[in-house]
Amino acid sequence: MIRSLLSDPIARALTCALLAGLAACQTEAPRPQASGSCLVERADFGAATDRAGLPSDQAGGADGYYAALRRTVQDPGDQARTLSVDLAKDSAAVDHMTSSFATLKSCRLDRAEEIRNGVAGGSLAVAQAAPLLAAERANFESEIAVAQDAARRLGQHEAMLREVADRLAAARPGTDLKVARAAAAAPPPAHFFVATTAAAIYAKPTATASRVANLRRTQRVQGPGGEAAPGWVQLTLNDGSPGYVESAVLRPAQANASALKAAAKAETVREADGDPIAAAALMARVDLPDRQQALTALVDTSTEGLAQAFNPSPPPAADTDPPPAS
Repeated sequence: MIRSLLSDPIARALTCALLAGLAACQTEAPRPQASGSCLVERADFGAATDRAGLPSDQAGGADGYYAALRRTVQDPGDQARTLSVDLAKDSAAVDHMTSSFATLKSCRLDRAEEIRNGVAGGSLAVAQAAPLLAAERANFESEIAVAQDAARRLGQHEAMLREVADRLAAARPGTDLKVARAAAAAPPPAHFFVATTAAAIYAKPTATASRVANLRRTQRVQGPGGEAAPGWVQLTLNDGSPGYVESAVLRPAQANASALKAAAKAETVREADGDPIAAAALMARVDLPDRQQALTALVDTSTEGLAQAFNPSPPPAADTDPPPAS
């Protein structure tokens, strides 16, 4: 029966076509399947850059904001406190955007490295990796554009608040000079520590003083250092006020970014010395611009090296090791 079928020209042609199709199915490489990546990171970034959540434009700019502020609040100190609330909101928005974009950027680059490792390991062909990397790059470039637009809007709002803060400072004799000196002053040297165990922070260097805060094990803290009293170390709390902890529960540590940020914030509050206008002006001139500059630098530098970062076959790193001795 089989022989008679193969002898028939039509049956033989159909059989050959079927066998060729089966062979093609066995040898054809699977097509790359496009799928979403960095979804959690992208969602957080979307929340940080949502126009509805960003500071809204003020009609009339700084003039309009200043006029509305004076209509709403009469006392200059209360005006400064209201302004400080808006400055704090801007700072929180900048921090959220900075952290979310940095996390998203790391995810995109990790995803590109994962695809390239697939090529290097032989589980993915270059022809398959190329469209996947192109999609990751296109997504990241669109995210950079969104970040640049949001950073620009935040920068404009920051400039408006800074102008209003300068007006408040200039309207009170002595405040402007005080703020200028505080902004120009070099911060005192800080020493950083890690708590080796949970402990109490006291208002004075004695266990009979009132407890003002608590240390968690492995928590990083900073302070002037040195012995405030035998067996006690002075720390700087987040609001700039001093606190004291037994030196036995601390060990020296290197500063990290969050500790430096907390130290800068404490220094700003301390230099303001309880003056709400000086505090608002310092936030507007020093603290918020520093945060904004860090965000802008992060976004702008993200456009560098995209071609290599998303290249399916990046050139191997140069071998800088010296040749072995003969």
